[in-house]
Amino acid sequence: MAKSSVFQGTGTNPVAISTAQTELDNLVAAARVEKEAAEVARSGAESAEANTTTAAAQAAASASAASTSESNAATSAANVAVSEANAASSANAAATSASAASTSATNASSSATSASTSETNASTSAANAATSETNASTSATNASNSATAAATSATNAATSETNAAASAASAASQVTNKFAAITTSTTTGAAGTNAAVSYSSGTNNFAFTVPQGATGATGATGATGATGTAATIAVGTVSTGAAGSSATITNSGTSGAATFDFVIPRGDVGATGATGATGPQGPAGSDADAIPMAIALG
Repeated sequence: MAKSSVFQGTGTNPVAISTAQTELDNLVAAARVEKEAAEVARSGAESAEANTTTAAAQAAASASAASTSESNAATSAANVAVSEANAASSANAAATSASAASTSATNASSSATSASTSETNASTSAANAATSETNASTSATNASNSATAAATSATNAATSETNAAASAASAASQVTNKFAAITTSTTTGAAGTNAAVSYSSGTNNFAFTVPQGATGATGATGATGATGTAATIAVGTVSTGAAGSSATITNSGTSGAATFDFVIPRGDVGATGATGATGPQGPAGSDADAIPMAIALG
């Protein structure tokens, strides 16, 4: 007879299901044995009942032979008592076997429930494992993204550092050029005043005002110099300038042989003088002289 199985589906925990199947098969086998024992007991009870029937028939048949039947009846009664005891024992055994079979069935049901619970737990564990795997993958992706972001930040930092160095170099160059282009000017201030320095950013110029020092003591008389060449002076050109202009004298020669050119402005027109005395009358003119005069006056 083939072994029956109540777990035909595939589960997520084969070991738990196999163990439960084995326990259930063992319980079914025990129940089968107990059932067979109960059947044997029932068969014994039926045999005992048949023996009782036979004994009764024999008692009826032996009624005419009282002496023999009495002996047989006593024996039969004893056999009936034994058979009844055996039947009661068999009934008790059958009841016990049925109770054991019920208990085995209950245990088998509990085992099946445990197996189902184990299967559910295994499925839940598998789902949790899948979730953990997904979370691990997500964590790995996040770690990779963080590493990429860190590398980008490092690159940006290096670029910023390079730009800062270039800016510093440019600023230093500008400062150097600024200092190289500085100009200075010096003015002599009055004696006794304070020195001063001013800076013009527009022209990049430092203006220094240095006060003149106090007059020093008269030095010793120097040695007599050699006799120099006598200088000559000559009058050059003399020109009349415009009325109201300034007179000028220009040396067109040298310092040793000077030639002075003069420009003397014309004087302003003087006031009209007094009328002079009447002059003598001139000689009488001819007619020819009088006609043109008349024409001119006309």
